[in-house]
Amino acid sequence: MVRRNAEQPEVVRLYALLSAESLQPGHPVHEYFREREERALGTFASARVASGGGAQLARLVLAAMDGLQLRWLRDPDGVDLVQEWRAAAAAIIPS
Repeated sequence: MVRRNAEQPEVVRLYALLSAESLQPGHPVHEYFREREERALGTFASARVASGGGAQLARLVLAAMDGLQLRWLRDPDGVDLVQEWRAAAAAIIPS
């Protein structure tokens, strides 16, 4: 997923913009992004149930990805999204 995102910065930029705009409860895609995040967190959390972490780890993973994508969009030549994600995942996700 990260490698695919690194190959389509315009799609990632559009997602980031719409996601930020949708923070307003009256925005037309507010509910879509709320539900999408809920599904993503549920998927991530269920993958970690055996080793613990659950929902809190899922939120950290999603927050790291969102933050790294913003840094990458701001400085695409200075940030290697795939490499940065590997480092973040290694630091966040217990082995």
